[in-house]
Amino acid sequence: SLADHLGTCIKTDGEASDPFGFLTGFPLAFAKEKSCDLTTLETFLKSKCESATLKEFFSDSKNVILFQERLINVPGSIAAPLYRQFLDDWNSATAEEPQNLSFPGKVLLITPTYREIISNLDRELGLQENPSKFGVASTGTNFYYEEAEYLNDFASEYFDFTVNTGHETSDSRRAFSDTGIEPGRRVFLLSWKNFIKFIDHLHSL
Repeated sequence: SLADHLGTCIKTDGEASDPFGFLTGFPLAFAKEKSCDLTTLETFLKSKCESATLKEFFSDSKNVILFQERLINVPGSIAAPLYRQFLDDWNSATAEEPQNLSFPGKVLLITPTYREIISNLDRELGLQENPSKFGVASTGTNFYYEEAEYLNDFASEYFDFTVNTGHETSDSRRAFSDTGIEPGRRVFLLSWKNFIKFIDHLHSL
């Protein structure tokens, strides 16, 4: 069925080549039918984001989880056609399997983020006592995917959490910048109606 193959994979050199990214939606109703256990993901997100809305999200089979990933150097201009293709695929699959892909309630989408931080090297050298000698870390959250910035305008809620990568990241940009990075994720919750508005907005840019 179409629902089994919902989503888009970005490749540049034929079907056998390595993917550069993907975008797909996973309806909770479809997960139940296929006996997919989302308990681990649900428990993890609840431990990171204290929200009654998030807890309710996993109890409603009409909701959808969007999974996305792409290489950082893939141009942001790919986002608009990628999301539009997903929406077209969704509508086609809905016509084929209305019992599993009915009009969704909410969408959950996780996107990679980072914050600039003072590097460990600067801390060790004590340079943080004289900020004029090195880059000043920003306090805001930065997005790897350009389109994620617009999600803030359409989401009903969002939550941030840091990611333990298992290795030091604070010095990872020292060759190119005076600050390091702290990787994280932002979880967006938005209605399906606003999700469509978000896609329309990308196409209007």
